Amino acid sequence: MELRPQQLLFEEAIRDAYRRGVRCVLATAPCGFGKGVVMADMAFKAATNGREVLVVTNRRVVVLQLQEHCHNAGIHTGIIMGDIARDDDAPVQVASIQTLERRGYDRLKKPGFLLIDECHNMYAAYNKLIRERFPDVQVLGLTATPVGPGGSHIKHFDEIVEPIKNSEVIKAGDLLRVHPYLAPSEPDMGGINLKSASRDEVGTRVDAVTVYGDIFKEWEPYNHLQTMVVLPSRAVCQGFWRQCIARGITAKIVDGTTDQDERNETFSEFREEGCQMLLGVDVIREGLDLPIAQCLIDLQPTHQFRVWWQTVGRIKRPHAGQDSAVVLDFSGNLWRHLVHPDQDPPWGEVTNDSAIEEVNEKRAGVRCPVCGSKDIYSIKGHGYKCEKCKHEWQTKKPWVCSSCKQALAPW
Repeated sequence: MELRPQQLLFEEAIRDAYRRGVRCVLATAPCGFGKGVVMADMAFKAATNGREVLVVTNRRVVVLQLQEHCHNAGIHTGIIMGDIARDDDAPVQVASIQTLERRGYDRLKKPGFLLIDECHNMYAAYNKLIRERFPDVQVLGLTATPVGPGGSHIKHFDEIVEPIKNSEVIKAGDLLRVHPYLAPSEPDMGGINLKSASRDEVGTRVDAVTVYGDIFKEWEPYNHLQTMVVLPSRAVCQGFWRQCIARGITAKIVDGTTDQDERNETFSEFREEGCQMLLGVDVIREGLDLPIAQCLIDLQPTHQFRVWWQTVGRIKRPHAGQDSAVVLDFSGNLWRHLVHPDQDPPWGEVTNDSAIEEVNEKRAGVRCPVCGSKDIYSIKGHGYKCEKCKHEWQTKKPWVCSSCKQALAPW
């Protein structure tokens, strides 16, 4: 398997950590970097040297992607997932963590090398696997977002390595820059009680609201692009789908109720441009490799930076004829997280006690950069002052062009 120069540097940084005696290494690189290819290469080399390898992840689609990467590397693999027939003689096993847990790790041999993809998920399960089930096995975790559910360090890894940053991969041409990133407005959903209304009532009311005044108008200059839409609930998704159909836009929905065969058919149709919009609730925001996706409409506000960063990463993979990707942010997520998709998140500043969200807020001045307090007030003509420690500073907020709606991050 031939790796790109940046992938070779990435792999060498991982090996350097092992040479220094680190047992559990967490390696981070941006969405679309090709971490699965690096994982397959390292699994191949370990298997060639006689070590049995266990690769674990949390999504069926990722299990199958990893198996494909391993096959491309020339590795004989078995799959441990659902009702798929096992091949216990294969030197590399690719497993679903849910299946391992459900079966009580039955017939699972101790590997010589344990690799975990999307390791920011399934926090308790992976902690048990690394620290209790295999406490002396060499471990590699891979993710684009090296933080746990609360936004702080994933404590069951001993060291984090980030040899290649997001901006460097974009500069090398292996990821797309996001241009433009448009933030036309943030919708107000406060008047809709989705829990108390009936499904039909919700659908009717959401039809009126999910247009958010001008979603389709803002999307019109980019309606030639294959577009992903992330939405906050199935009810809102159904309402938006009806708006698409009424406008003659071919759109398909994938959510937690969509069975695997239908998902695969929908993804293939989107890949072949048989449908123009892929609408998703949760399931398309991470672990999905569809390079043809060129535009994202973000209708899902989230307070978790890692969720938003993974979502934006779906459209940054290069595709023939593309030189940039487009984001239409109707969710206010750039204001909430204060990092543009072309920038480098400050992963290195995250600690056990300081979440990525807090780090971003301090950098932007939304929190006091000295004591971290959010009790701040504006001083007319002089920026901001902390109520707690009295520190004064100039805040850095995202800026949106009043003419074209393009958004830029604080720095």
